[in-house]
Amino acid sequence: MAEPKTVAVTPELHEYLVAHGTPPDATQRTLIEATAALGDVSGMQIAPEQGALMTLLTRLVDARFAVEVGTFTGYSSICIARGLADGGRLLCCDVSEEWTGIARTGDLAQRGSPFLYETGDGRRELDFQRYCNDVNGGQLPDFVTIFLGCNDTFGATDDTIESQIDDMFAHMDALIAMIRAVSPTLPIGLIQPVPPTVSQDAFGANYASGQTRWQYRRNQHRVVERMEEHYAAMPHVWLVPAYISLDCAHNFPAAAQPVNARNSAAVVRHYDSVHPAETGYRQIGDSIYCWLKTLLAQDAPPQETAP
Repeated sequence: MAEPKTVAVTPELHEYLVAHGTPPDATQRTLIEATAALGDVSGMQIAPEQGALMTLLTRLVDARFAVEVGTFTGYSSICIARGLADGGRLLCCDVSEEWTGIARTGDLAQRGSPFLYETGDGRRELDFQRYCNDVNGGQLPDFVTIFLGCNDTFGATDDTIESQIDDMFAHMDALIAMIRAVSPTLPIGLIQPVPPTVSQDAFGANYASGQTRWQYRRNQHRVVERMEEHYAAMPHVWLVPAYISLDCAHNFPAAAQPVNARNSAAVVRHYDSVHPAETGYRQIGDSIYCWLKTLLAQDAPPQETAP
């Protein structure tokens, strides 16, 4: 008789696995408690040891883009996201707004919208002051940055780009209004979207060429134009032109690959079309740094000059 290929998980083996595995952290424990409050349906949440395994498996395959169908309250989403490679992305899908719509509060600060809270009548609304109460002792930040554009207009065509920008600006305006309800003068930096990588290869690698570099570049440029028209004169709002400083040829994720199916010679190709590598995000940070230096220079007292 052939030897069995499976090992039964006895109570002793399970106890050993839990004792020597990676325990859930504070964020995960809080989510476990919030899910348990849902009642019997909470049994759909995976166990912490299963979550640790999902993180390990995600790392082992060097996953860069994952799709989760059946998110529930997000425990497995956290586990997958923590295993993704640098710059990785996770798409979560579920049919229940009740389960996925748990608002971000307190220790759940790594999930969902950072500003969305449930109200007493069951609705959800943006609340900037409550967010500051949760994460900053009630104090407002010195400035705010908002970075929209990539996902909002990714699939747009020349026929749909204007309406999709309108939708994007509606969300941007809602965020600005939320902040202005608390502080009329808090500096807000709107980061203008950056262009894609220089190669169509990357669009083939992670989107199967469902979008072209040429069209995405047109969309990005149109968003920049519309932001100039809509926000340039808005008080205490600055446009941060991050698209100027990003090196799209050298600071996007790339890897050595065979030149083609019949030739094993290696060439370096980009594999992510719209999300920069760490070096690219640092260049975006450089643009924000320059903006902050401008703000400080405006607030600084004038320098005395020697007679």
